[in-house]
Amino acid sequence: MANAIKNMVITAHPDDETLFFGGTILSRPDEEWTVICLTDGNADGRGDERMAELEEACELLGVESVIKAGFKDTYNENLDQRLLKKFFSTLPVPDQIFTHGPLGEYGHPHHIQTSYAVHSFFTEVSIWHPAINCFASKREVLTKEQYNRKLEILAKVYDQELIRFSRFIHFPSEELYTQSSLAEVESLAHYLLSKEVNEPKNLDNYLGFKDHLSLFRSSIYDRAF
Repeated sequence: MANAIKNMVITAHPDDETLFFGGTILSRPDEEWTVICLTDGNADGRGDERMAELEEACELLGVESVIKAGFKDTYNENLDQRLLKKFFSTLPVPDQIFTHGPLGEYGHPHHIQTSYAVHSFFTEVSIWHPAINCFASKREVLTKEQYNRKLEILAKVYDQELIRFSRFIHFPSEELYTQSSLAEVESLAHYLLSKEVNEPKNLDNYLGFKDHLSLFRSSIYDRAF
């Protein structure tokens, strides 16, 4: 790996960087940020357009470096863990990483696979993920200006996507994060994405959500939007 950098955001698709981490990036304008988008964003045939949107959004967020990995964005096709880790080996070492959570936020399989790959490869790096359906141990409270700026970027850059997902995702004025152990992330990834129905183990952050996991699992491959 190359020389260390400060903050790295690793997401599955264009718009994830603004949706889940945009306020945090805006609240730390003096820090170095690198955004990595793993897929080509071409699930609906808008790949080139979405890559351009990613560049524009990151420029508006003040991100210095954008890296596009180019993995195929097909909802029902898994991201290859071996190839993801091979790609990660080419990246600089960050001080901390912000990435998807083990539930994939709203259950997107690419988010879940990204979370698992990041946690299993970057074992010596501090990793934060959105605290959705679990207790938050870190809160980034946005100013009114930062919050409005985040929503402005979403509306200006990702308007076509926003029309589809705005009913499914809330836009709070703070971004909540937590850290999960590799054992918990691995167990949830296996439970949610495998055909086997073994009860997930090693739960900590998601212990309180345990009774809801089977219902959550049943809709993983039903694309919400």
